[in-house]
Amino acid sequence: MKRNFFIVFALLSSAVAVVSYKSIQACADGWFGMNNEWQAIFTPEVAELDSTLSPMFYVTQAQWYSSYSDWNWKEDQAMIEWKEFFKGEISEEAIRFYLFTNEGEQEFASIIKGANSSKSYPDLNWNTPKMKEFKSFLQLALEVDNAADGRYYSWDYDVKKEVFVGELLIQELQLKYKSATNEIMKVKWWFQVVKAMYYSNNQKALIGFLEETKGAVPHGTYYYRALDYLGGVYHALQNFPMANAMYSKVMAHCAPLRFDAIFSYHAMNQSDFNFTLNLISDPEEKAAMWVLQGYYTDEMEAMKAIYALKPNSVMLDLLLTRSMNKMEAALANSNRDNYREYIADVQLSIDKKLIEFVNQVNNEGKTRDKHTWNLAAAYLNALTGENKRAEEELNKVFASGSEIEKDQARTLSIVNEIMRVGFENKNLWSLYDGEEARAFESRIYPHLKWLVSQGETQTYDSYSYWDVSSKKTKVRVELVFSWTKRMLGMLYAYQIQSELASPNGAYYHDKYNISEVKKFMQGERSDFEKLLLQIYPIKLEDIELYEGLVLAYAGQLEKAKEHFLKSKLSNEVLLSDPFVAGIQDCHDCDHENYRGRKWTRMTTLNRMIQLQQNLLRNTDMYYSALTLGNAYYNLSYYGNSRVFYQSKLMYSWGNSIDDFHSKFLNSSNRAKDYYRTALQYAQSDEQRAKCEYFIAKCDRNAFYNFGWVNNEIDFLAWDGFVNLKSKYSNTKFYNEVIRECGYFRTYLSKAN
Repeated sequence: MKRNFFIVFALLSSAVAVVSYKSIQACADGWFGMNNEWQAIFTPEVAELDSTLSPMFYVTQAQWYSSYSDWNWKEDQAMIEWKEFFKGEISEEAIRFYLFTNEGEQEFASIIKGANSSKSYPDLNWNTPKMKEFKSFLQLALEVDNAADGRYYSWDYDVKKEVFVGELLIQELQLKYKSATNEIMKVKWWFQVVKAMYYSNNQKALIGFLEETKGAVPHGTYYYRALDYLGGVYHALQNFPMANAMYSKVMAHCAPLRFDAIFSYHAMNQSDFNFTLNLISDPEEKAAMWVLQGYYTDEMEAMKAIYALKPNSVMLDLLLTRSMNKMEAALANSNRDNYREYIADVQLSIDKKLIEFVNQVNNEGKTRDKHTWNLAAAYLNALTGENKRAEEELNKVFASGSEIEKDQARTLSIVNEIMRVGFENKNLWSLYDGEEARAFESRIYPHLKWLVSQGETQTYDSYSYWDVSSKKTKVRVELVFSWTKRMLGMLYAYQIQSELASPNGAYYHDKYNISEVKKFMQGERSDFEKLLLQIYPIKLEDIELYEGLVLAYAGQLEKAKEHFLKSKLSNEVLLSDPFVAGIQDCHDCDHENYRGRKWTRMTTLNRMIQLQQNLLRNTDMYYSALTLGNAYYNLSYYGNSRVFYQSKLMYSWGNSIDDFHSKFLNSSNRAKDYYRTALQYAQSDEQRAKCEYFIAKCDRNAFYNFGWVNNEIDFLAWDGFVNLKSKYSNTKFYNEVIRECGYFRTYLSKAN
């Protein structure tokens, strides 16, 4: 990795900031790149703030929303200055090569040692006045940078001896600064003195140097980088008021260093904060001080102070986004599943002072970005029953807002309509068919239709979620999508619309519900209802498959087929042969080794029907019963063909199956019944031995389901094992069981 060692281009400015940058990079995978979609409906990006402020957006479970991404700004600034200095004497590529590449560093080392040229740029004349200045600067900057790189941090893998800039080097840099006649180089030498003093054993010297020279250099980027270093000195001395005063200047006047300032800031008690505030006279810097303090303490107090100082401050808009997102985080604590109770929770959670302040500021119209305040006011009023006022604010945005602002207005319109119906009807607990329902649906439909069109949902079993990678709009949609479905589920309690909006895994356990939802899907529906069906992860083919599966596990195979024929999902392929059972249950082995015909749900069911008919006709009784027993065994959780039942409405999370489906998916009883029938019709000891062992496997599964291993029972010898040992020890299958089944070997050792 290139060092970028010259002129501190890739280093941050203060001690605190340097440590902060390195710690951020060390933890970046855990903080940045997070999906923030699910955390809020109010999108902070709607305020369209400078990218240097985005790290300060509110985010749950982390300190920073993002890192400031333009880490090359110092390099870009340096290139502009050096090109101006050389005025074409050497190429931009050559400047960049020696400043910012490892190869350039290595070749410059030979120049320092006396070489007249380097391999990559042999024609450069290092003896012109400007090239001599360039060479001297690079050489001394390298020495300073060695000290900057010589810091030791607790997360470093290797302990290293710290390096400090010596007094002689500082004196040499000061001479360069004082003797410089070129304005560009004078500032650069000045900043190298600042940096060298900071990385020396006498950091306090920087305080006096900056006080002495603060009027000698332009108050540009280098000046504020120097103040950032000075803040680091005061921070190290635990003089937090002075350190924070420096950071407020940086925050106010040097946008690329805002992230450093907020990271380095040390939150203060009220007394120290007031003292620091009195050190500052510039309104911009006071506003910056308030946003720094408010970020770590009380945003409301900070917003009020900033609004009094400078109503159109960008810092005010920043704190507004944080306040709104914090408000949403508080609302997320409600776990109510009742619409009326949820509304009551909202009333208790919302900060009334925030509502009052946002409405006041929004009405006065003095802010930088009026539409962001329109949106915030609309959101807060929507949640607290002032829904007509919320609608008025949203209409202002629809009339003249930007694309992202209008999109945010659409998401907030959904919130407004869902809350509005409950505020307008205080007695509403559930929305039934009728005029009230139709009015609500007509109002929310266009906004909900827009939301659904902004991306795709992905389905995992019976649950759907927003696929962020498919999103078209810039506003956050994942939370509003899931929140809307949850709220519609509560709003339409005890109706089909509730299931469509917010699926309940137990809904299809009731045959009446199945019948009603199928009628709903196949009937004439309103636009709103069609939209609910569109986002509903369960389709008619899923229901037909589910009905068929339930009937198949109940042994009603012909009826199951009637439903399978109505679902193309019945043609999904299994991973192995469901009619073959082994001594060991090894699903992966069966899947990997299987090379036979491809079995689908439908072909499996057809074969099972054929075997069942054989039994009814007293045809090939042993083989038919054994094979049907194998099928039911393999179609259970313990078998090799779980794919048969795994679907949107009948699924397992790992080894967890809900109680309703566990009654037949975890059960081997039907398989055991067929194995007993096979035993009854077996013609040889080999056949009987196999039946006894398979019956024992079914008993073992029942033990796993309900008894499990505990301190009192760690082993059971089932009748199948006893009979296999006592009656069929002369069979080939008996010896195969000994070889493959450790459980049976344990039984034999205990029995002997």
